[in-house]
Amino acid sequence: MDEDLEFGIGLGADGADVVERQLARQDHAADAHLLRAKILVAQENTKEAAGVAQKVLELAPDKIKQVLALAEEFSTSEGKTIYEQAAALNRGEILPYLGLANIALYRKDLDEAERWLREAEKLQPKHAAVLFAMGKLAAAKGNYPQAVAFLEEAGTKDDVKEDSAGFYAELGKAYSELKQWEKAVQAFQQALRTHRRSAPWRVLQAQALAQLGRTVEAELKYREALAVDSGNTEAWFGLKALGKRY
Repeated sequence: MDEDLEFGIGLGADGADVVERQLARQDHAADAHLLRAKILVAQENTKEAAGVAQKVLELAPDKIKQVLALAEEFSTSEGKTIYEQAAALNRGEILPYLGLANIALYRKDLDEAERWLREAEKLQPKHAAVLFAMGKLAAAKGNYPQAVAFLEEAGTKDDVKEDSAGFYAELGKAYSELKQWEKAVQAFQQALRTHRRSAPWRVLQAQALAQLGRTVEAELKYREALAVDSGNTEAWFGLKALGKRY
């Protein structure tokens, strides 16, 4: 947490207003709004923070990176507004397009997702985040060979860290669809290194293990999933398919 943000939060519920007035007196209105947005996010008031973030972009388009960093904390509708405003500034940033594409993917609007991803691709076609998003889009379209190709290329980039759980989970799902079970097991194992309490990913790994005939390991993963989420029906059915009971 930066010092200004820590100071603002320390002022209590009215801290953002106090800090804003202090900075505004120094003719730093954009800085004041940005700080206020950070405080509001820290206070989990993202609706108001999004409105303030919009003001920052209006006052100082050069602060686009700081605003986009905040947008990751907003709801999809709040984030969409910020990303659209940032994209309209046309400052060569890929994050607004990726943000809009991911929101469209979440809403299952594949045409809109592809439209935004093409914009990001024009700027940085080999960026790991662009390749990752293209892989997700291909998977959503049911083109799993293409999804794997994009995701495996993304995995060669420095931007994709070993603890990028979402990346490895997506790769594991694509491998599973192609019945590349051993690769799926390894990908889900990587995902679970940092997301240990993900019952769905444990179930998917168990299913891949079962396909490989590694039933003892599959049973263990199903039981681990149920230990995290006792109501996970796929884990229950998986155990039953192995002839086991919980």
